[in-house]
This record gives sequence, C-alpha cells and structure tokens, in this order.
Amino acid sequence: MEHTIIEVESNVLSELDTVQEHANNRSERIENRLVCLERNGNSAPDCALALRTEKLEERVEALERKVS
Repeated sequence: MEHTIIEVESNVLSELDTVQEHANNRSERIENRLVCLERNGNSAPDCALALRTEKLEERVEALERKVS
C-alpha cells in the first residue's frame, strides 16, 4: 500500500513538472512574440495575444490548484 502511494505521488509530481514545463515554454514563446510585435510596431494583434495570455494563465492556475 505504501509503495502504491509513493508511486502515485511520484506520478503526480512528474505530471506537474510536465505541465509546468509546457506552461513555461508557452509563456516564453508568448513573451518572445510580444517583443517581436513591439519591435515591429504591430499593435493590432496585441489585444488578442493579451487575451490568450490571460486565458493561458488561468488554465495554468487551475491545473496548479488541481495538483495541490
């Protein structure tokens, strides 16, 4: 029984690491895109990108709440 609990805990932590890594990668891509847009002076997509960023942050927070 104890072995199973440890295994489940390990799997959950591993999954959390994977989710966090994906969120970090996505966040980095969004930041790079924002920098590119700012450099090019293209502000039209900024609103849509900001909205997607906010939705992504909400999803990450929801996943973190589920895991903790």
